[in-house]
Amino acid sequence: MSKKPHGHYCRICQQYKANEKFSGRGHAAHICKACAKRGNKPPEVEPEPPVFIDIDNLDEYDCLKLLATDGMLVKRPLLIDGQRVLIGFKRDEWEAFLG
Repeated sequence: MSKKPHGHYCRICQQYKANEKFSGRGHAAHICKACAKRGNKPPEVEPEPPVFIDIDNLDEYDCLKLLATDGMLVKRPLLIDGQRVLIGFKRDEWEAFLG
């Protein structure tokens, strides 16, 4: 089991530092004195660019593999049995469809 690091974690420099390295407001904001003096702001998280995939050229195995890596590719559940299609999730409709 690893030891818990001592002190506080600074959001800016992403390091654990001694309690003395944080000012009064810095404690609550999790920003050390050195980073506060430089005027740094927490790092912004940039969204990933959208991925465009040509599904017409993928076989079923590749489509399933792609869905396994990123489940958010499907915006809502879709159930198809060859004759009927259910879009979205409504429990009673799915139970009737599968039952």
